[in-house]
Formats: sequence, structure tokens, C-alpha cells
Amino acid sequence: MKELAELFGGMDNVLVMKEFIDNPRTLMTNRSVADATKADGRAVRAAIAMLVRAGMVVEASSRPSGGQRQQKQKKTLVDRDDRQWRLNTNVTYLKALENLLKPSSTVTDENIADRFSKTGKVQMLVLAGQFLEGDAQSDIDLLLVADKADENRVNSVIETFEQEIGSEISYMLLSTDEYEYRKELRDKTLREFFANPHRIIVNKLGRI
Repeated sequence: MKELAELFGGMDNVLVMKEFIDNPRTLMTNRSVADATKADGRAVRAAIAMLVRAGMVVEASSRPSGGQRQQKQKKTLVDRDDRQWRLNTNVTYLKALENLLKPSSTVTDENIADRFSKTGKVQMLVLAGQFLEGDAQSDIDLLLVADKADENRVNSVIETFEQEIGSEISYMLLSTDEYEYRKELRDKTLREFFANPHRIIVNKLGRI
């Protein structure tokens, strides 16, 4: 990601661009983008302005309520932050950017398994969401079932991956007993996770 930061004028620009590409149908405000990317508000406004000039991001259309013409007035900082933006999916270079912003090839299944092997006794490791081709829809990107897991080490591994792929990772950490208990209860979160596209990296527990 460091090379991309150099190419696009800073890591904030890369993170903002990736946020729009990863959520092509979502309307966003400056504040929501800042919250998602953990970037500074001014940097987010500058990045969005750059993307608007490039035609990659457009302002969502809005109509005055009640059919009345609104008087033009100078927009305040709050007004600007309240504007909604969306990805322009018609730009010709969008696919090229998507490929460019894909997770680094160093983030392989073997690499992921190796890093988590040092966090505890891993029984199951399953990838979903942004780890899959095309960023398959999932509320959880990674499921880790591990006994005697060191949560600080798990968090450290997750944070490292987040820096490498330039995006926040949503994950679930369970012990074997917790996993089996939830599975027996037909836990909704687990059922939805496995109902969506996923890829099993480690499975020492047998049947899902």
C-alpha cells in the first residue's frame, strides 16, 4: 500500500478511494467516509474533492422539498459535510483501479494461516467478505476458532492485515466450546456467515 500512497498522493487518498470502490451502491457523507477510513476530516474532504474532479465520485442528486425553489446561499462547512456522494460506476478506468486496490499478493491463504497459528490453538479459520474475489457481501470478513487465544496477538495480526489491504476487517473470535454451542443453537450470525460465499483455510473441527 505504500507504493499506492506515493502514486495517489497519500494514504488518505487511497483509503477514501477504496472506500467508494468497496461500496459502489452506498451514499456517503464526508463524516461517514472519515469514520470508515479513520482519516482526518480535512484529508477526507480534500480526497473527495480530488475524486470529484477526476469524475470518479459524484454528488447524489437531491430535489428541494415541496416543489419550492431554494434560495442560493453560501454553503457552510456543515453543509458541505452533509452532502452525499456516490461512486460513478460509469468511469472507464474503474476496473483498473479495482484491480490495483486488491489486497496485496503477499496476503495469501498460507500467509494468513501462518500468522494466526501464533495466536493460539487454531481449530478453524474461514475467510469471507473482502478477502474473496469481488468482495462478496458478508458482515464478517474472518472467522477464527481458536483455543487459548491471545486476543492481543489476534488484534495485532488483524491490524497488520488492515494496513496491508487498506481497509478495516470485521472478524469473529470464538473458542471451540463457544463455536460448538452457537452451532448447536443454530446461531443466526454463524448461519448467515456460512450461507454467504466463504473460503475455509483451516478446519480441524470436521463438519461445518
